[in-house]
Amino acid sequence: MNQIKILTISALGFLIISCNKVAEVPLGSNKIEITGTSVDTVKGTWAVITSLAKRGDQGIIIDHGFCWGTNPLPDLSGLHTSLGSLQNSKQFSMKLTGLLPSTKYCTRAYVKNNYTLIYGTQSEFSTFALTSPQVITNDVTDITSTSVQCGGNVTSDGNGTVLMRGVCWKKTANPKLYDCIDRTMNGTSVGSFTSQVTGLTKGTIYYMTSYVMNEKDTGYGEVKTFTTPTVDRPTVITLAVIPIDSSAQGGGNVTTDGGSPVTTRGVCWSLNSNPTINNIHSSDGSGTGTFASNIINLVPNTLYYVRSYATNSAGTSYGNEVVFTTLPPQKYHIGQSFGGGIIFYIDTTGQHGLIAAISDQSTATQWGCIYTEIGVTLTVIGSGEANTTSIINGCGSSDIAARICYNLVLNGYNDWFLPSKDELELLYNLKEVIGGFTSNFYLSSSEASASLAWGKHFGNGYMNIDYKDVNNYVRAIRKF
Repeated sequence: MNQIKILTISALGFLIISCNKVAEVPLGSNKIEITGTSVDTVKGTWAVITSLAKRGDQGIIIDHGFCWGTNPLPDLSGLHTSLGSLQNSKQFSMKLTGLLPSTKYCTRAYVKNNYTLIYGTQSEFSTFALTSPQVITNDVTDITSTSVQCGGNVTSDGNGTVLMRGVCWKKTANPKLYDCIDRTMNGTSVGSFTSQVTGLTKGTIYYMTSYVMNEKDTGYGEVKTFTTPTVDRPTVITLAVIPIDSSAQGGGNVTTDGGSPVTTRGVCWSLNSNPTINNIHSSDGSGTGTFASNIINLVPNTLYYVRSYATNSAGTSYGNEVVFTTLPPQKYHIGQSFGGGIIFYIDTTGQHGLIAAISDQSTATQWGCIYTEIGVTLTVIGSGEANTTSIINGCGSSDIAARICYNLVLNGYNDWFLPSKDELELLYNLKEVIGGFTSNFYLSSSEASASLAWGKHFGNGYMNIDYKDVNNYVRAIRKF
């Protein structure tokens, strides 16, 4: 009986020992694997290495990375970098930095899971000797009295890392980083770069060179010499273009003369981008300020490119480029003489729009009924006629702007009205096409308050409000 108890206890003890046995390292499809390390790029102080880890069917890779050193079979006790865990089989790589030039290195990848740590096959490589980097200096362009554009092309990094590149300059020959007036910093790679240089002095000779720096040395390009002018080219802005069938209305604004009088200004246009005065162009006076230009002899339904220009003793400069498409051939077009005046607006149907009288109806007329709020006038295109009717019904004064237009009989038509605020804006934009306007304040039919109404100054272009009892100019319109 006691023997039976002893055997039972022994069997139970064996069962407990069996349950607590440490699991075996996975084999076959369950084990982790790692390929040998390949060396993709080698320089004087760095190299790029790559390997591939396979995680197996069980568990995840809790850590992976690379070991390297000057001795064979580097491991985690020496130089190494951890790239962290991996959820799936994956190729991985890294850039080894801080290496010594002309030195032989050994490297291998490692992978670790909950069961084991394994290393890949060792690879060897030797870093190159560091040399001076090389750079070519670009020509100096866009020269003004205080700025230029230059740059360069880094053709060799000297087997190192490009730490800095740019241009430097001074007023005497052979500029170097340690004695130049200033420098630009334009990236840290091989290849071309552009440098914008500012803060120069007008009428001064400068010497400029490109430079590139690596861990060993600084390389310089050819020295370029230039003189900043005492006069700059003008500054000009291209205004919006309004298509008018086989022509268009454009213009510009000469904002500065560059220190020398602007002798010629206008716009140039072409079927290709960046038109110049070598293309078809207009001549629209001289000096600074805004100007209007007629863009003529265009092909209907065609894309055109337009730039303003201005010329002084320093040369010709151009404004921003504006792109527009001419209107398709149609029965009606902007600028057409029709219906007792000039067409200045066509709606999306192409069959209806607005016509302006070709002369002013008054040079000294009040909006009328100051301190009386009409209250129902709008500003949008198409509201001028209803506005005029509302003013007539709400203000009994005679000889006011709305009533002059309402009672007008011109060229056989008696349905004229005072334009709304936005309709008046259109008249201003096409004032050169319509003709007959003066540089004065014109009234709209859009009320601003009980005492104020909207109008536009056809000299300076400002849309503003004025008191209803102030005398101003009037131009009537009608619709078709």
